[in-house]
Amino acid sequence: MEYRYISVVITLIAGIIACGICISQKRDMMYSLVVVLTVIIIFFIIGTIAKTVIFRTLHPNPNLHKDDEEEEESEESDNNIDLQ
Repeated sequence: MEYRYISVVITLIAGIIACGICISQKRDMMYSLVVVLTVIIIFFIIGTIAKTVIFRTLHPNPNLHKDDEEEEESEESDNNIDLQ
């Protein structure tokens, strides 16, 4: 599955909706351009964050859990040495 298209699709859908609303309300051209540009930038950032969250959720980092386990094992071995 390609994750790079998630932010692009979210951005395009938001831009089309903003453009449609500006056209239906008969807004001035300059105002419409500013609104659509702002919407595109904001939703590109939101889409990039969503893509990162989805990728990290579906592909967890196995090294992250190994470091935690190694720290716990080293703490347990330190505790065992102190008890003897």
